Parts: sequence; structure tokens; C-alpha cells
Amino acid sequence: MKKLKYMKVDKSNIDLACKIQSSEWPNYPDRENYENVIKNGDEKNIDFIVYLDKTPIGITGVYVENIDKKSIWLDWYCVLPEYRGKGYGKQILLDTIKYCQQFDDLDYFRLDTSLNLKRASSNMYLQVMDFIEKYTVDDTKNYKSGDYICTKCLKPNLDYVAWNNRNLHLREHYDEIHKLK
Repeated sequence: MKKLKYMKVDKSNIDLACKIQSSEWPNYPDRENYENVIKNGDEKNIDFIVYLDKTPIGITGVYVENIDKKSIWLDWYCVLPEYRGKGYGKQILLDTIKYCQQFDDLDYFRLDTSLNLKRASSNMYLQVMDFIEKYTVDDTKNYKSGDYICTKCLKPNLDYVAWNNRNLHLREHYDEIHKLK
């Protein structure tokens, strides 16, 4: 497999990052997230455009939640449709995890997903991640998220600490994004 290159999202390429992101999630514009990440300048809160040679093929990124400073979370992550099924998605995920291992103060790499087994990415998460647990705290009488938290330990022989359904406020986040449409 060819070596992938990762270019930090900045003011010069934010439009491209948004275009890639909206190819997968056309109803979830999140330019504001990219702008905040650029302004923040924190290496634990960063997004990348992924290139194969000189061709952009996807995005990935990570961030730390205030409620758990020992975990780093996968941010917007996708591979453009024409590059799927070739192993790039898995390589991007593994490279993202490897990027996170440089931070001595972090123990876990986590992501939230719907785990739709018809999607290749869900099967990849099942292969790569160490633990998977149901996330229901954002569920209400009229809304069932169907989300899962997937965790990868960043250090060898680390005891796993479950996410334990702590509130990520995902429902509020997606409701806010929908208001922007």
C-alpha cells in the first residue's frame, strides 16, 4: 500500500476539509469545528486532510473532552467513496491511533458510532478497537441513538476503564448542527 500523507487543516485548506466532510455527511456542516480547531492550535485537538500522493482521499482528527482528560476521541473521519474498499480507511484509523500514542498523559483512544454492520467502517472498528459498549445516555422517549463507544488502549497492559455511559451530549451537538442547515 502506498504511504499516506497527513496535512493539518488550516486556513489555506479548510474549504477542502469541509468539502470532504460534507461528501459523507451533507446534512452536518461543521466548518465552525474546523475554525475552532485551527484557532486553538492544540496538538490533541487537531484535524488532518489525508493524501494519497497529491490526491486528497479523506479526513481524520482527534480531540479531548473536558469530562475525561485520559481519553482522546476520533473527530470527523471519512474516506472518499472512490478510495473505499482498498484498505485506506483502516490505515488512516491505525495512523490516527499511532499519532495519539505520542501523548504520555492519554490512556484511551475512543470513538462513537452507530455500528451499522452493513457499513465497512463498522466492521473495521470491530477489528481494530479493543472494547465496544452501548451508549444510551442521550436516548429519550422519542429518540434512540443506537450509538456505541469503541475504545482502544493506547498503552500496553493498561487496565481498561469503561466509558460507562458518561454523557457526551451527542444529542445536543447534533441538534445544534441541524440548526445550522
